[in-house]
Amino acid sequence: MDYPDGLNRHPHNRTKRMVLHSLIGVSVGYFILHPLSMFVQDFFMYHFYIHWGVLRLAFSLQHLPMGIIFALIGMSVSLVYAIYSDRLIRLYDRVNALSLTDGLTSIYNRRYFSIRIKEEIERAARYSRELSLLLLDIDNFKQYNDRYGHRYGDEILVILAQCLKDRIRGPDFIARYGGDEFAILLPEVGKKKAIQIAERLRSDFEDCPLQKSLKDDGLVTITIGVASFPADATDESSLIERADQALYRAKRRGRNRIEQ
Repeated sequence: MDYPDGLNRHPHNRTKRMVLHSLIGVSVGYFILHPLSMFVQDFFMYHFYIHWGVLRLAFSLQHLPMGIIFALIGMSVSLVYAIYSDRLIRLYDRVNALSLTDGLTSIYNRRYFSIRIKEEIERAARYSRELSLLLLDIDNFKQYNDRYGHRYGDEILVILAQCLKDRIRGPDFIARYGGDEFAILLPEVGKKKAIQIAERLRSDFEDCPLQKSLKDDGLVTITIGVASFPADATDESSLIERADQALYRAKRRGRNRIEQ
């Protein structure tokens, strides 16, 4: 499963930033702050007379200990800045992740789906590739909610999201589209292959071990509508509409099935 930019920053990158900031701090402290402090001191001691030789004196062995002190000061300041900036980056990542993921199921939400489907269609069109969309929802979900309560309905949604995540490919994209409806984007997958994948997902959900934790005597089932680019539509809104129409037809024809 892929992640939006910035949501999966590698810890090694933070280590590299810390090392880089340390080197910058040492360099600034030793090569800039140290000679600058001696220059300013010399300037005021000699009544505003500029004596450039003090810069050469600053890098002599005589003043090496003072240079090391300024280097350590520069490194400390730079590290403090790096630590706080890293915290701000992680806070931004966290807020960004919360804005793009569904709080209940921990998969992407409709907002990010709207962004991704547009990007995937543009990519498919640019490279003359196929793209398929699966829209699916839980059969008789309202009845489960009415019978057992919304907490049980939430449990079903979480189980379905987990089962789907475990069974899609790395390049595929899954999001909660709204209510009990989910959307799956299948890059570089045509209609025939998409129907096979949809059937496998439908069948696998029936056999999902997590279903055993549900209260209902029977299995919870799903119905899936399939649409493909460019066979069925050439833009995101039309592709979603075609998949939604297929889902509606499947519902009318008995549920727990696939329609295209």
